[in-house]
Amino acid sequence: MQRMSSAAAPITLQALTSELLLDLAAARVPASLPGRIEPGALPPAFVAQRSLRWQEAGCAAPWCNTYLMRRGGQIVGSCGFKGEPVQGQVEIGYGVADSCRRQGVATAAVTQLLQLAFEAGASSVLAEVLPGNAASTGVVRQLGFRDSGRRIDEEGETVVQWVADAPATATGSCLCGAVQFTARLPALWAAHCHCTRCQRAHGAGFVTWVGTREAETVVTDPVAALRWYRPNAPGAEGERAFCSQCGSPMFFKAARWPGELHVARALFNSPVRPAPQLHVFHDTQVAWVSLADALPRPPDSEVT
Repeated sequence: MQRMSSAAAPITLQALTSELLLDLAAARVPASLPGRIEPGALPPAFVAQRSLRWQEAGCAAPWCNTYLMRRGGQIVGSCGFKGEPVQGQVEIGYGVADSCRRQGVATAAVTQLLQLAFEAGASSVLAEVLPGNAASTGVVRQLGFRDSGRRIDEEGETVVQWVADAPATATGSCLCGAVQFTARLPALWAAHCHCTRCQRAHGAGFVTWVGTREAETVVTDPVAALRWYRPNAPGAEGERAFCSQCGSPMFFKAARWPGELHVARALFNSPVRPAPQLHVFHDTQVAWVSLADALPRPPDSEVT
């Protein structure tokens, strides 16, 4: 088996912990940071200091996070958000090591920042770029940002304000692709369901559902692969849809939620907003899954 070169490895983002930020804020290279650090890849001290201030002020993730860009065993840059969204818009910043520029690193990292931002509820993302920065201008243009004007920044320099708007729809499909769908965003809600029927229907510890408006969700099924199953068991409600070709569980609907089509979150292949907001039917969570998030877990009797 041929080994993947570091230059061909995918870019991943690593959120920096408070401990690592403290070192960086003091202009120290953290001793516990694994991987080869390319010169100029780490965030400057003022960025780490800013993240720490936001964390202390109670700013929520991902808006307070600073991320390292990793490529295989290398640290090739850093990026993050510049605070919480203001009127739905959040600003991003990034830097790539000189030795790793023009290799698609920034494009891959900004793509992930866009997904994080839109899934966390931002309606648009702002990137301010110096007019002479051809590389960054190319990145934002490639990713669909639009030129929304210019301003004089705090250092007296003219910057171009590039804005990416949250997508109006999200798409997805079953495993084999026979059944595809397009849902309008933002969705009504998103939640992790731990009911025993979802566990059995999906063969999983829990299912993450996205509640969409059925009238605004287009299902494309050219080979009539979609099948609906309605349980006959006492107390069972609703019906579930699956692809008869690959077996993917896909949709759920019930009279209890009129006008809604619930879509399994894992089937989407583009960013979805909102991000999961709570756990439902958590009373029947399986014992072999541990969940450490801080999302609400209302009693079953309060789930509507």
